[in-house]
Amino acid sequence: MPLTMTDWYAWADQQRSPHPSYWHFSCALRKLGEPPAPEEVRALLTDVADRIPALGHRLAGRGRSLHFEPAGGVDPRDHVEDVRFPAGWTPERCLATALERPWLPGRPPWSLQVISGYRPGEHLLAYRVSHLLQDGVAAAATTAALLRGGRLPAPVAEPARFALPDLPAVRAGLRFAPRFLGPRVQWQPEPDPDPAEGAWLRPAVGLDRAPFDEITRATKASTAQICLAVICGALRQWVPQRRDAGARSLPVVLMMSLRGPRERDGLGNRVAVAPLSLPCAEPGPERRLRLVMEQAELEELVRYRRLLTGLLRLPGPVARPTARLAVRLSPSSVGVTIVSTPLDAAALGAEEVLVAPARPTAASSGFVVLQQPSVVSFHPAFRILPRDADLLPGLLAESLAELHAAVVHASAPAAAAAR
Repeated sequence: MPLTMTDWYAWADQQRSPHPSYWHFSCALRKLGEPPAPEEVRALLTDVADRIPALGHRLAGRGRSLHFEPAGGVDPRDHVEDVRFPAGWTPERCLATALERPWLPGRPPWSLQVISGYRPGEHLLAYRVSHLLQDGVAAAATTAALLRGGRLPAPVAEPARFALPDLPAVRAGLRFAPRFLGPRVQWQPEPDPDPAEGAWLRPAVGLDRAPFDEITRATKASTAQICLAVICGALRQWVPQRRDAGARSLPVVLMMSLRGPRERDGLGNRVAVAPLSLPCAEPGPERRLRLVMEQAELEELVRYRRLLTGLLRLPGPVARPTARLAVRLSPSSVGVTIVSTPLDAAALGAEEVLVAPARPTAASSGFVVLQQPSVVSFHPAFRILPRDADLLPGLLAESLAELHAAVVHASAPAAAAAR
């Protein structure tokens, strides 16, 4: 299978990264109890090549001849790692450090890691994968299939051909493009002068799904739009000196999946970005949400996505240099990835789901947001750890409560009066 333009982008960016592990990422369950033995974990993989055929593929070739190909089966012994860390380490530090392990030469770059030792009676079960093999949406679907015995379809041998986008899609692209050229703003504290190893990954916060659904009913905002507004409110409180100095907004890039409804095979990268500006200086939580909704309007994003999906299939001789140029020109930015996943920690006997995202060259910091059945979890990560990073989980919870109070509690008396 040939590479798409976003595959070429991932490849070009990894070549510029300080370490290959910057383009590894993990999705993990934090579980209580003693860790399972490696042979128990290998039992999950006995038929994995049949259930999830993408995991039997690898990136092969060199230069212009790079492509995905079957690796000749999956040996569970190659993909289960028993990793132990010193007592007292945080789960986040363990997960971040475990990302750095090298892959076996010639084998598909993914593994199931059993991480233990950091705390008595607790362990992590982590699905780790190279971004060159999968994007975040594919990894979330693969994690769910691995742990729940599910199946994903096989990759198609001949992907869809390049097609010229329609005029409304081109117009949407022209409206989004100038946002990439705006001034870069750093809305975070000064760097921590003495961060612990692996400290770039910070503790996550899981917020009850019910307030998000109530805000949706009151405002018609999508869960993704609400998540952006919650991040906006948290950053406003995290660095008040920025808003007091007159900064109006924070440019961010929202990761968008370009996979069609039938593209569920989970191989390769089908991700692009939409530039947005979070109104972090706006004091009113309801107005912050409205400003986000205006920028991330669903129909406009659909048209913009249609343009990007067309460009995804550019022929290799055009896609390769375009991707390399995009990597060189990408400005430093805050990335936000919002993924809807069927993973439910409680249903899987876990305390929470943790994510260690990849760190692209242009990403100064970012948030991965998992929309789970009963919880919406926020996972902050940084290229360089700032001061007071541990305040973010609490500020995200406060931001949601503030928004909920503004649009749900405030609308209740008006609704009662109307009746």
